[in-house]
Amino acid sequence: MQYFGYLRRNPDDFPDGDLDHGFNFWLHELNFGPKTTFEMVDAFISSPEYRARFFEGPFCTNEPAPEPTPEDPPGGCCWGIGS
Repeated sequence: MQYFGYLRRNPDDFPDGDLDHGFNFWLHELNFGPKTTFEMVDAFISSPEYRARFFEGPFCTNEPAPEPTPEDPPGGCCWGIGS
């Protein structure tokens, strides 16, 4: 699900090429290793593949975040991710 949700691809598609480079690594880490689902999500959203897809225009710009409105939750929405 993480590959489809974050990277919009199958786990054995390019650039991995087979299941051993990413999918099986995370499967093993989550089942037997010290890594948690939080670390897996962080790895996906920190990856160059994800950032190239979603942090380039037209999705993100260098414009400052808008001022929060009174109906925004405390802390805002998602502005400042990675900063």
